[in-house]
Amino acid sequence: MHIQQCGYVDMFESATRTHQKLSHTIVALYVITLLILGVGAAFALHQNWQIRLEASHNNLMRSANMGNLLVETALQNASKNLHATQAQIQAASQRGWVSNAHIHRTLKAAQRDFDANNARPELNLLIHVNAVGLAYARSDVLLTRPMDMAAHFFYTDLRDHPTKQKTVGPLLKAHTAGAWVFHIAVPMRDAQGVFAGVLVQQIFVKDIASDLAKYSDLRSFEQMLTHYPGSAASFFYPAPKDDTSNWLRTHTRKENLLIGFSQSPQLALTTYAAIPMQRVLYEFIQDNMYFFAYVVAGFVFITAVFLYLLHLSKQLMLAQISSRNDPLTHLNNRRALDEQLPHLMRESMREQTPVTVLFIDIDNFRLFNEHYGHESGDVALLAVATALASVCQRPLDFICRWGGEEFVAVLPNTNTIAAQKISQDMLNATRALKLHVPHHTAPRITVSIGYVTRTIKASTLELDLVGMADLAMLQAKEQGRNQSVMAAASTHSPHQRITCSSA
Repeated sequence: MHIQQCGYVDMFESATRTHQKLSHTIVALYVITLLILGVGAAFALHQNWQIRLEASHNNLMRSANMGNLLVETALQNASKNLHATQAQIQAASQRGWVSNAHIHRTLKAAQRDFDANNARPELNLLIHVNAVGLAYARSDVLLTRPMDMAAHFFYTDLRDHPTKQKTVGPLLKAHTAGAWVFHIAVPMRDAQGVFAGVLVQQIFVKDIASDLAKYSDLRSFEQMLTHYPGSAASFFYPAPKDDTSNWLRTHTRKENLLIGFSQSPQLALTTYAAIPMQRVLYEFIQDNMYFFAYVVAGFVFITAVFLYLLHLSKQLMLAQISSRNDPLTHLNNRRALDEQLPHLMRESMREQTPVTVLFIDIDNFRLFNEHYGHESGDVALLAVATALASVCQRPLDFICRWGGEEFVAVLPNTNTIAAQKISQDMLNATRALKLHVPHHTAPRITVSIGYVTRTIKASTLELDLVGMADLAMLQAKEQGRNQSVMAAASTHSPHQRITCSSA
């Protein structure tokens, strides 16, 4: 049975407001805690990310330095070999005409001497190209049919720039070896200094890449290229599988790259080592998986703690309501009255408005329980509580179960006339109750009411209004029950309430 309880609604709203304030505080603390954890985690991740970037960039710089050193060393060795061979051929040509066979023998001897004196195998072929771009002699073979090299970069660059002393060509796929190579070339001149062709040293990319794998960590970069000023890239790693244009399109696509580079002051080489930022990020995430797991676990733990606190705040609200609520009638209990009455009396004193206290007792309730049983007695208590609460409809009206079959109502801003009317309404509401008791005729329920109305002053703030109303209720019983009696103006209650058993 649902009861519109006077005062209980205010108590519930008060407890609810307290719960809401506490919940808002818990949520605010939760948000602040998450923010602190999130900011701390973000700062730590940012620091770790900067360390990762710096470490990756340093690795790229070291790899670029190593690649630059290997290419530079190969070019320096090739340059020495070329200059020595160039000197021999030009000295022979100054003594007279030099045949292709003689040039072939000179190239072969120079390559053999170089291979004997150097353990590095990357220099594998010397080629002589005449003034019109035809090659008749190589270190490995004397050609019976010339090779046309007029379109090669190393030839056109030295032909078109007479002051150049050497040049480095781009990466090519050698027809003879079927491998990726690049070339360094020096010009050949006759006795009058006229351009007479070029002398070319071919360098294997795979041999440099083999040394790179020995002296550098290949996992620290994904791409590497080296180029000489004025020329396209000469050394690529990894080497292309088909042609350089496809390789360049694949490896220089528009993606975010982390790049380290190294420059050589001797040969003006520049070597770049690069790694995709996506790979750096992936490795960063892999290395910080435990940290991410701890952060997520922290978020989950904090969320669980605060959810538990929210649950506790709700339980506290329910406990607060339960501690001030009578479980049978769902009215306020005596504890709620002890909290509410002093507040209402102080309000009466401040506003100088009358306050009324009513003490209600069910007539002959002990006999009712003995005759109809305690279960029917509980039904009667609930019915009477509903009837009494239906009379107290104003927002500040307060009614509670005092104990047993007794009830107390506190009505702020209620004068004697209004108190008399309300008490009469309570009597009528109770008389109108029709209880259904199995195997019995419908019992009749009545109550006796005593009430007191006072305008509180400082001198009367300690008045026991409940006790005064109780004495008036006892007078109503003595006068025949089923009526209300107002406490006399001169009535003063003792500090302890007189208890009596209802007859």
